[in-house]
Amino acid sequence: MVKEKGVLLILAIFLLFFLPSSTASLILSNPDPAYSLGDSLNLQFKAYETQSGNGLVKLNLKCENETVPFYVVPSNIEAAKEKTFEVPPLTLTKSMLGACKIYATLEDESKNVIDSANTEYFQVNNAVNISLELNKKYLNPADTLKIKGISIKANGKNFVGQVTLTFDKSIFTSIADGTFDFEINLLPNVKSGKHEFKVEANDSSGNYGQADDTIFITAVPTKLKLMLNAEEFLPNEKIIISAKLLDQGDDIVDENISVVLYNSIFQEQSTKLVTANDTIEYSLPHDASSGNWEIIAYSYGIKLKKSIFIKEVKAVNMTVINDTLEITNIGNVPYNSPIEVTFEQNNNSAKEIKEINLAVNAKIKFKLGAPDGTYTLDVKSGNLTQTFDGVQLTGAFISMVNQKSPLFYIIPLIFILVVVILAVISNIKARKERPIQIRKVEVRE
Repeated sequence: MVKEKGVLLILAIFLLFFLPSSTASLILSNPDPAYSLGDSLNLQFKAYETQSGNGLVKLNLKCENETVPFYVVPSNIEAAKEKTFEVPPLTLTKSMLGACKIYATLEDESKNVIDSANTEYFQVNNAVNISLELNKKYLNPADTLKIKGISIKANGKNFVGQVTLTFDKSIFTSIADGTFDFEINLLPNVKSGKHEFKVEANDSSGNYGQADDTIFITAVPTKLKLMLNAEEFLPNEKIIISAKLLDQGDDIVDENISVVLYNSIFQEQSTKLVTANDTIEYSLPHDASSGNWEIIAYSYGIKLKKSIFIKEVKAVNMTVINDTLEITNIGNVPYNSPIEVTFEQNNNSAKEIKEINLAVNAKIKFKLGAPDGTYTLDVKSGNLTQTFDGVQLTGAFISMVNQKSPLFYIIPLIFILVVVILAVISNIKARKERPIQIRKVEVRE
């Protein structure tokens, strides 16, 4: 029995080492190192078996995010013959982004894997590389910006598709076939300073690229702006002025501005040099001339005029010092109006009315006279009435004499002359009434 088992073992070893066995092998062609979305993956592989047999060849695409079985075919390989398989193109999609490889297996009829093979890793990428060339980095308003670009996919081939330029919220499009260009005519009022823009390339397969760049627009002083706290003013009020120099896009240019204020007869009242952050405050005098005043601003050869209106004020100031009434024009226009003075004493009253014509800032004085006593004076002109109590006056009668009038000097002279005349008359009368004395004269011989 032991002898028989030994014979069987020797037979088995002989069959294992000396009889031919079935072997198989798979050979895969390596793909390109990089692909873009939408590209076709074209492969072929070869299979070889030492013995004829039927089985299956399976191909799987293994990527970072998923594994895709994409090809299964019966092997049907004849013994000792190499068979070449052409794999249908596989279109690469977004789910396949990243590093991928092809893994192939050869199975026999019992689904036993008798050989396997895989490719080198390759990259599936959706990037589009964009390079830009500008005709200028620094431009003036109304200049032309020219942009030339090159667009290359990750697979090294030209990008063919739509390219979009976004500039200052405006969108421009172009069709690229590896190259593209844009031409933009800047607006005359384009904002000054830094302008960022972007160029984007994308296609229906999901390939995408973006390039950003920057240009700078020169600020060109274009206009002046004057701001006021009001447009109409009264004397003694304050004018507040701010001036700004603006560029083509209405942005502030921080440069000096000359601001001159002229009155209604174009006499210079104030001159200031300011910037955008300054304000000018000018207090109008009480006698500021009525009518249209002008504010003129100058900067960078630009001139701006703005008018304001000074309203008329008709007013006088009245005072009584001792027996003198003084009236001053404190308005900004000539004062032409009658003055009425009422003399009151012990429920008795008398009035004097005088016409006055006062230029701006002019004054007039009246000497007041009345029978000796203390008086209350009511002085009225227009809507203004002032009362002065306890005024001591002297005189023979109620009078109101302009101190600049000749009467101011004549009346006292007349008064003195009257007194003298009265004195002379009284003396003559006294003499007439005195009795005549007759003296006797003795004559001696």
